[in-house]
Amino acid sequence: MKYRLFSKSYLGPKYQRKGLDCQDYSESYDDKAFQEVAIADGHGDKNCFRSSIGAEFAVSTSISETKRYLNQGNMDNDPLFSETGILNYKRAICSEWRRRVKEHWTKCSIENTYIGVNEFRYKTVNNKYKARYESDDSQIVEKYLYTAYGTTLLLGISMQNQIFLLQIGDGSIVVLTEDGRYRCP
Repeated sequence: MKYRLFSKSYLGPKYQRKGLDCQDYSESYDDKAFQEVAIADGHGDKNCFRSSIGAEFAVSTSISETKRYLNQGNMDNDPLFSETGILNYKRAICSEWRRRVKEHWTKCSIENTYIGVNEFRYKTVNNKYKARYESDDSQIVEKYLYTAYGTTLLLGISMQNQIFLLQIGDGSIVVLTEDGRYRCP
């Protein structure tokens, strides 16, 4: 492959001093057909107390959706690099991420008698969001539970001599060119 993709996630000094976990997650996948790197940046907002889980779900979901999309022959009918292909791919990632988040939320609700049990970051959630997360109204909980897992997603897919970059949320993808310059495409 002409392009090489890489990432690195690590716990920053601010979070180390506070004894907090890293809310970022990255992973790469490489096979003969394509290489992918995905990076998710948990929001870091005190109300997004499960961002580290949301970031991991975003990365693993993007890689599994890329494998599914590229290996099921979708490239013939709906090329990933077409406008429709990109839109459908983003929708598939977001839909699967939401399904996994809701499944995790439900599992935690069943296993714990009270939200926030054994969750250090939940202590910092403001009262307005605690009321939403702990509401008896399932529609309110459904509306806000995704905030708890808030994250962004950046990914790159390299196939032959093409590179596909995707951003969901804020964040920046930086490209190092052959002449040694860095730029944001």
